[in-house]
Amino acid sequence: MGRIKVISGPAAGRELPLTKMVTTFGKPGLAVAAITRRDQNYFMHLVEGDDAPLLNGSPVGQEPRMLAEGDQITLSGTVLQFFQC
Repeated sequence: MGRIKVISGPAAGRELPLTKMVTTFGKPGLAVAAITRRDQNYFMHLVEGDDAPLLNGSPVGQEPRMLAEGDQITLSGTVLQFFQC
């Protein structure tokens, strides 16, 4: 099972297990991203908003991008790290 940990931002230190098939996060109206589980892999994409999330510094649009252990996600100034347990 995957999980994301908040590295910086208001909820720094918080961990979120990715138990659902689709987990969304962000601020509606500003930027919302989703992480989707498919078999043993996890993918991230932009759901809505003009502020595209960054995956290891590279913008992510509506086309899903596969996540790997230790990937850093930046969304609206909050930095998260992906772990696959």
